[in-house]
Amino acid sequence: MAEGDAELLLLMSNGGAQSETAWNEFYNRHVRYVHGACIRAFLPILRPQQIEELVQDTFIRAFQKANTFTSAPALDTAGQRKAVRAWLGAISENLAHDYYREQPKVDFVDDEALETYAAQPANDDLDPGSERLNLFEAAWATLNDREQQVLRTTAFWSKPGAKNQRLPNKVMEDL
Repeated sequence: MAEGDAELLLLMSNGGAQSETAWNEFYNRHVRYVHGACIRAFLPILRPQQIEELVQDTFIRAFQKANTFTSAPALDTAGQRKAVRAWLGAISENLAHDYYREQPKVDFVDDEALETYAAQPANDDLDPGSERLNLFEAAWATLNDREQQVLRTTAFWSKPGAKNQRLPNKVMEDL
């Protein structure tokens, strides 16, 4: 079998008969490292089961993207190993970020800000008899259930004042 990690990745990306053997060798060389790195980096924010999934997803993505790995041709075996492990670390970090991109943002408010918010005068447009509220309710009633769901979801994920907003991919798929 190939000695260098770059060679293993090349064999994996070619998809030939040696692809599976290269994959097994690559996985066995790096799984303990990736697992340990994920525990150190993400255990405070991910459950142990999520860490296991992250490690597996990292290797799946590495297999899928093996052809994108590049390293300096002059690197020795130890240098290649460091470059590959840095690449695997970047993959796992991106996957962890992807997990949190799907989660709604939670803003924590201190007591002082909460009191300031509570002390603000009520918006007259939300009074049950206001003209704007009546117009909104009449317009809302003309929408079908799907249109209402799309608007609710968009409003939930919107960030007032932010430019170029986009719904997370998972949310868009569910719509």
